[in-house]
Amino acid sequence: ELARLSDMLESELFEVGDEIVKQGDHGNSFYIIEEGEAKAYIHGEEAGEVEVKHYARPGEYFGEVALIMDEARRATVRAITDCSVLSVSRDDFDRVLGPIKGILEAHIDRYPNYADMLSAAAE
Repeated sequence: ELARLSDMLESELFEVGDEIVKQGDHGNSFYIIEEGEAKAYIHGEEAGEVEVKHYARPGEYFGEVALIMDEARRATVRAITDCSVLSVSRDDFDRVLGPIKGILEAHIDRYPNYADMLSAAAE
């Protein structure tokens, strides 16, 4: 499975300030930090943009929630340094990572409650 996955990974480069994913967009890929750092932000009408996660280490990943739940991106992830990420398309994600989908789903509740964060930031 790992050999098949490595063949499907595509390396993408982003410069400081580039959006890797955008809140509200349809999720088509899963991302793994290869090098550099990125931060996730959510935007609310009252609070504006609020940082919710800092991806600082190689191997940290994002984008799986939109693929697992088949919903729009919950946050914008932006490169805060020059950043290299490995991406896996939705089809490849479903085909290869399908067996561990349950593990990923089990971790979804560890993500911050975005509505609570926006409320706290607005106060």
